[in-house]
Amino acid sequence: MAKKNKKPETLLLLDGNAIIHRAFHALPPLTAPDGTQTNAVYGFTATLLNVLEKFQPEYIIATFDMPGKTFRHKLFPDYKATRKETPEDLIPQFALTKDVVRACNIPIIEKKGVEADDIIGTLSACASAKGINTIIVTGDKDTFQLVDEHVSVFTMSRGIQDMMLYDAQGVLDKMGITVEQVVDYKGLAGDTSDNIPGVRGIGDKGAIDLLTRFGTLEGIYEHINDENIKDGVRNKLLEQKDLAFLSRTLGTIKTDLAIDCDFSQARSKNFSYEGARTIFAKCGFKSLIKRLPQQHSTPKEKIHKDVRVIEESEDWDALLRGKDVSITLDTEGGTLHGVAFATRTKTFYLPYNTQTKESLGRFLRDTKMQCIVFDAKAFLHACDRYALPHPTKIMDTLLQAYVLHTGQKLTFEQLVFDVTGETYDDDVLENQQTLDLRDTTRAIQKSAQIAEDIYAMYRAFNKDIAKTIATQKNDANIKTLLEDIELPTVFVLYDMEVCGIGFDTTVFEKIARNTDAILTKLATDIHAIAGSDFNINSTQQLRVVLFETLALPTDGIKKTKTGYSTAASELEKLRDTHPIIAKIEHYRELFKLKTTYIDTLPKLVAPDGRIHTTFNQVVTSTGRLSSSDPNLQNIPVRTETGRALREAFVAEKGRVLISADYSQIDLRCVAHVANDKEMIKAFKDGADIHTYTAASVLGKPMEEITKSERSSAKELNFGLIYGMGVRSFAKSAGISTTEAKAFVDAYFKKFHGIKKYMEQTKKEAKEKGYVETLLGRRKYTPELQSSNGMLRAAGERAAINMPIQGLTADIMKLAMIALREQIKTHDKGQDVKIVLQVHDEIILEAPTAIAKDVARDVKDRMEQVYTLRVPLVVDTAIGTHWGEL
Repeated sequence: MAKKNKKPETLLLLDGNAIIHRAFHALPPLTAPDGTQTNAVYGFTATLLNVLEKFQPEYIIATFDMPGKTFRHKLFPDYKATRKETPEDLIPQFALTKDVVRACNIPIIEKKGVEADDIIGTLSACASAKGINTIIVTGDKDTFQLVDEHVSVFTMSRGIQDMMLYDAQGVLDKMGITVEQVVDYKGLAGDTSDNIPGVRGIGDKGAIDLLTRFGTLEGIYEHINDENIKDGVRNKLLEQKDLAFLSRTLGTIKTDLAIDCDFSQARSKNFSYEGARTIFAKCGFKSLIKRLPQQHSTPKEKIHKDVRVIEESEDWDALLRGKDVSITLDTEGGTLHGVAFATRTKTFYLPYNTQTKESLGRFLRDTKMQCIVFDAKAFLHACDRYALPHPTKIMDTLLQAYVLHTGQKLTFEQLVFDVTGETYDDDVLENQQTLDLRDTTRAIQKSAQIAEDIYAMYRAFNKDIAKTIATQKNDANIKTLLEDIELPTVFVLYDMEVCGIGFDTTVFEKIARNTDAILTKLATDIHAIAGSDFNINSTQQLRVVLFETLALPTDGIKKTKTGYSTAASELEKLRDTHPIIAKIEHYRELFKLKTTYIDTLPKLVAPDGRIHTTFNQVVTSTGRLSSSDPNLQNIPVRTETGRALREAFVAEKGRVLISADYSQIDLRCVAHVANDKEMIKAFKDGADIHTYTAASVLGKPMEEITKSERSSAKELNFGLIYGMGVRSFAKSAGISTTEAKAFVDAYFKKFHGIKKYMEQTKKEAKEKGYVETLLGRRKYTPELQSSNGMLRAAGERAAINMPIQGLTADIMKLAMIALREQIKTHDKGQDVKIVLQVHDEIILEAPTAIAKDVARDVKDRMEQVYTLRVPLVVDTAIGTHWGEL
């Protein structure tokens, strides 16, 4: 019986530089946990995993260009002379990509004086001689000339997602010429990316036409006098004959370099999955770790310390007393089944029952034990849910991560990955909903796994905090930020969430009916003006009405793939052209309020008649708080309906709401941080800062400043905090660009301390890679190293803004902490509650009888909570509902 032919082995050759360049331009900026940009590295690595999975080669080698000139430069000194300089944020990614390749135990071959293509050509020729098929993975089509029965090219056709495998027929279909003609094509058409000249004036189509008729470059010149060659083309070919053959030489890939072609060290079975996991974790490539074959991953359960299940009779808390202990509750199915604890060396699981309940309570109240959790506020709510006491001492790994990585999206799974390089199975963090399906052993393992990872985070973040502190010069640093501001804020927010704010459904129903009536009337008016009924919320139908039916002007209106834009910014440009625009804007404003608040708020009223929003502490890069479910910070105050909505938020009978609002705190922080003498003087004198600014800039007495001039000054004062440019200022102030520029120039001449602060902050942010608030909050600024001008400009604006907004946020949190402490310790405060924090305002609820005293005490405490170069001023108001404040 005849033996079956053995399938040829496959060699995979990675054209490193080509893949990296393609990935860099195809993917948005990505950063590793340490702030290093990694989009090109990610693209290369994702491509590597794709081709390994797709082709399952027996051998794999990566090739890279080396710095310096090659033999081609000797032939033609202007070779690649037109290449743009490598972007600054791409340069370090070459070395990191090579680190990835080496970590995966893939050989790298590079050679001075030649290019990666020449190495690829030689290796593929060697492989063919050994009966090995080659697949070249690249980002360009230079290697098409190497294609034959043993060699194919796998290249990106768009971005890094769409890749095509080209054989000889594929090259013919793609280019219109054969593989053998590719180098002759280069001789005629040249290559602008490599500055290979070719024959000027021939071009792609001309080259293909000539090669189709005459076969080769030599064939063309043998038939140069053919009557079918136009005189103009003939003259160009004759005049540039030397360039044509030189260009072909420059474009020809070498296949005979002196390279060791022993492929034994390149076997794909030597791929290091452990090395890949480690380097992927360093780069933050969580999604790519999940793509590594599972048989090469260590099951999470097997790397646990031994989990000791505690017997009911044991004095188990003695084992943990006086230690830092991470803790997680096993609450599958909404029932507390047990508690997992982890220390540096041991892991315990305590089943929860009537016998262990009392001792667990004693343990949590132990003043010698620090309870380490992930998301302390959520843990406090869970303790309430299962009737457990709150821990006396608590540390939150989520807040540790937040002060270290301000502005990043922080999830438990991502942070575990960042610290340990491990990923969770999809079901590990999901609660089982059916108790009779509970696998007790598996549940204990899950809880132990989470507790151990919380402890691993705690240790890793402690080390990172210590390293960061060493670079911070002030007494205030991220450790004091964590311990004195962020952790105490947890308890303020917890109290506010538990308390909630009263909601009057009767008042609200009236607002809802009124809003529906206005929307109906607006829709009727809009349809009447348009001459037909249409869906006002449909951008497609609205576009037809505005730009076809009504034929509104389109000059300056942005155009999308589907037609002219109807976004709010574009409708604003048309406001004065037709009465329908104002009605559409009003309709949209009310419709958004209806869908966001009017339709949803009644569903969020708890049985106690109050709305309990969730305050988010670890979201913003400046430290500002946000709220959700519902978002009570975004209810507009400048619109009639927005103000009406606030009337539904009420105090209980016999009580009132008290508003304490920091007056112009952002600008006071600007004056302090920038140490601007003029602005400091204005605030110390108690002047209206916007009128003072307008008078200073325009050279007029304050009493002569008009409302319009004050408004312009206000726009600029606040706009500077957000990095507003001249054009944006002109638009927001309603003045010409020339007027705006003159105003800005005069502003910076008068308030030169602010200008100096802005320039100095940008400079230091780029040099150091971060900016900080005076209280130690840090934001990293890797985007300032980007070659993308828009990204870099946005980074500069954020860098200027962060120390101001961050200080404002820190002061607000200090005020909330101080008020909570004052309420706890003051006799009058026993029945006073903090119910909301919105922007620069704190809202409290108190008995009517003591409201004035509480307002006075709150104002005094908030104004003294932090010392600036200018006075902090708090305005207070008292009312029965939020709309009165």
